[in-house]
Amino acid sequence: MIVASFVGLGTVAGCGGESGGGHIVESGDVRTIVAPASEGGRDAQIAGELIIADGRCLAVRTSEGSVHLLAWPNGTKLLEGGQTGVAVPGKRHIKVGDSFEAGGGYQSLPLGDGFPEVPTECVGSEEVAIVDSVN
Repeated sequence: MIVASFVGLGTVAGCGGESGGGHIVESGDVRTIVAPASEGGRDAQIAGELIIADGRCLAVRTSEGSVHLLAWPNGTKLLEGGQTGVAVPGKRHIKVGDSFEAGGGYQSLPLGDGFPEVPTECVGSEEVAIVDSVN
């Protein structure tokens, strides 16, 4: 039931992604949240290693060992060609196992207006790290 709901959500949200709405992108190995278009404005530092966490969802593991589900800037795509990670618009590719630093903020669930519903199986922490920019 959850998977069927998620598939339906991805189809509807995928259309919204073209106009700047938040959505979930998925490949066979991984899925991640892409945030709606935003002006940013959050000033927290997000730093750690890109990992695949619960529910095949991309997350960040901080140096303290905390794991946070990630929401990437609008326009982010999953890597193709046998690579697992993301291509952030105007920045670089970040692959699973890479360390990265980003600016953004942390948001409790539910994420709110413009964001897709987070799949239940991806929720492993109380807060989601929302990336506005990658350093």
